[in-house]
Amino acid sequence: MGIAVRGNKLSVGVPMCARRAGRLQRLPIKGVQVLSVLSASVLLGCFFWIPETIAWPNALALVPTLATTCLLVLLHLFGSIALPGFASWQPLQAIGRCSYSLYLWHWPILGALIYTNSDFGTSWLDYLAYCVLVGVFTWATYALVEQKRQQLRAWHAWVILVAFCGLSLAASGYEQSPKNFPPEVQRIVNTGAYAENCVSCTQAPSRAFVVLWGDSHSQMLVETVERVSKEVGLQLVHIKGSLAEDRRQLLSLASSTGYTGMIVAARWSMYAVGFPADEPEEQGTRYLPLDGKQALGREQGMQHFQIQLDRFLNDFSNQSILLLLEVPRYAFFPKKELLMQWASLRLRALPVKTLGMHQAEQQETRTLIEQLAAKHPTVELADPAALLCAGGTCTWHAGWDLLYKDDDHLSVYGSEKLRPLLEPFLFQRILHAK
Repeated sequence: MGIAVRGNKLSVGVPMCARRAGRLQRLPIKGVQVLSVLSASVLLGCFFWIPETIAWPNALALVPTLATTCLLVLLHLFGSIALPGFASWQPLQAIGRCSYSLYLWHWPILGALIYTNSDFGTSWLDYLAYCVLVGVFTWATYALVEQKRQQLRAWHAWVILVAFCGLSLAASGYEQSPKNFPPEVQRIVNTGAYAENCVSCTQAPSRAFVVLWGDSHSQMLVETVERVSKEVGLQLVHIKGSLAEDRRQLLSLASSTGYTGMIVAARWSMYAVGFPADEPEEQGTRYLPLDGKQALGREQGMQHFQIQLDRFLNDFSNQSILLLLEVPRYAFFPKKELLMQWASLRLRALPVKTLGMHQAEQQETRTLIEQLAAKHPTVELADPAALLCAGGTCTWHAGWDLLYKDDDHLSVYGSEKLRPLLEPFLFQRILHAK
């Protein structure tokens, strides 16, 4: 409300926002309820209409935001009558009263179940257990904390605040170094490290050298290839790229003095048949791009892959090429799972990967690679699964030692297991150079 002086008279006015609110409050109740139901429906529909993979920020975020705003405005102006009759149903009212406690618990419990069960959600019992746990913790927090908060005195709040701040400062000041972990955890952390650097790699070789080329699957091998190359007397040039990239640089290296051959490693199936449905990091059938082209389906992906790989082999088959097939991949993150095993927090056994399962996953891509490689007698195929799946069952750890950095990349420790595939090729390269 505002007061204005006009001449020698005082006039009392109502602020604009209050007048608008008053007009809104004269809306028919039925219309208000229809609007609130519509807003709630749009908000719930966003869970199904907006994909999880959409980039953020995005204009689509305005849809649930505006729907929520509309619902809150209606509830503020009209109170509970803005909601239809079914909203007064006692179970819904009970959920509403403890909704804050429910909000606090729903995500940490879900995270704990997913973290301790890599295949959470494969059974309806998973969701039943989740709902029971959320219900129990929500009720306990609502009854023992929210309902009791009015009984707290001011000094109680200060004690809680000081204790919380003190514990936070103590935790932040604790040195989070692997040396403070138990020996088993140190082994998991150390052996699960990914190959990051190549100390002696060069882009300007001065004597006999070999090239290591490929995507991140070549990066995981770089430290092992570097060590073996140095042992046999070769320099190493490592170029991380993908099919149809770095062609000019590779052609220049292949035609230079001292070039003896190339080791190639990549996640081939991601170019040809796309990401599998149980990929921890990706969903659906997204394809890695080739020559700037993104495949829209399996047929197109295989076609693009065949063209680019055939071109690559034709370009560089004048000297020996060791082409590594894919390592077995897993539908979970090995480092996390081995830590869960150490802490006895895993609630279910992990799925087993057999050699037959790996071969079935790779069959299409491998058949195509074998057909193209057969056209070039200087191309040699090497299969890491022969070592990693010896005995018919693939392994991702040996005791507390990790062979994998994540679901499809070997760790430095794991890449050392491929020495029997690399040493003969590199030894022959140095003999050829002499």
